[in-house]
Amino acid sequence: MLAIGGLAACAGSLPRLTSAQKERAARLWPGTTARELGRGRTLYVRKCSGCHTLHLPAAYPAERWSAILDEMKGEARLPEGEAWDIERYVLTAAQ
Repeated sequence: MLAIGGLAACAGSLPRLTSAQKERAARLWPGTTARELGRGRTLYVRKCSGCHTLHLPAAYPAERWSAILDEMKGEARLPEGEAWDIERYVLTAAQ
């Protein structure tokens, strides 16, 4: 029960994407949907908070996030699709 509460607390502090951010993501990565970006946020909370404190997307510039996520997807053994959803969410929310 405590773990569920902890996940809820982590998710509550992460930003939800604005319409403008979702539109920008769709321009950067054609075909990207709001649903995929939302799934990226959910996966970021579920997959990443199990090992460490979550960082707000604005904590690092996009270039740094790309390097962090590239390293962490191997550590977490994330399937490529999940890693891509997380990356699109974090990079979109970081700007």
